[in-house]
Amino acid sequence: MKRALLFPFIAGLLGVNLTAQVPAKEPATQDRGTVQVLRAPSEIDKQLQTAAEIHEGILILLAEHDYEAVYPEFRKILALGLGGELESTLIDAAWVIVKDLSQNRQFTSAHQIIDATMSQVSGDKSRWRLLMLKAQTYRDAGDLGATRRMIYEARKLEP
Repeated sequence: MKRALLFPFIAGLLGVNLTAQVPAKEPATQDRGTVQVLRAPSEIDKQLQTAAEIHEGILILLAEHDYEAVYPEFRKILALGLGGELESTLIDAAWVIVKDLSQNRQFTSAHQIIDATMSQVSGDKSRWRLLMLKAQTYRDAGDLGATRRMIYEARKLEP
C-alpha cells in the first residue's frame, strides 16, 4: 500500500469530518423549516483527529526506518482512550502499523503494539482481530507453533 494513500484512508476510517452539517433544534413554538448550522467538533472528533495526526507521524517514522520511535508514538494513540465503538478504528490503525513492522522484520515492536492494543479493547470481535494479527505476525517471523496457538485462541472468540 502506498504511503501517500494511507492518510486519506485512515482519516476515512476515523470518520474525521469537522465541517459536517446537522440540523439545529428549533424551539417548539416556531413553525419554520430546519436550520442548518456547522457542528462544532465534538470531543470524539478531536480525539480521532489527534489519532489520525499521530498515525500519520508514525507512518513517516516507518518510512524513515526509525522503528524504535514507533511504539512510544503509538502509545500516544492508546492514551486517547479510543475504546467502545471506536475499538475498530484503533485496531485498523494498529493493523497498518503492525503489517509494516512485520514486513520490515521488526517483530518485537509489532508484538508490543498488538499487546498494548489488546489491553485497550474489550469486545470479542476486537480481541479476535488482534489475535489473528498476532498469528500473522508470528507466521511472518517463521514461528508456526506460535501461529497455531494464536489461531487456536482466536477460534475461541470467533465473531
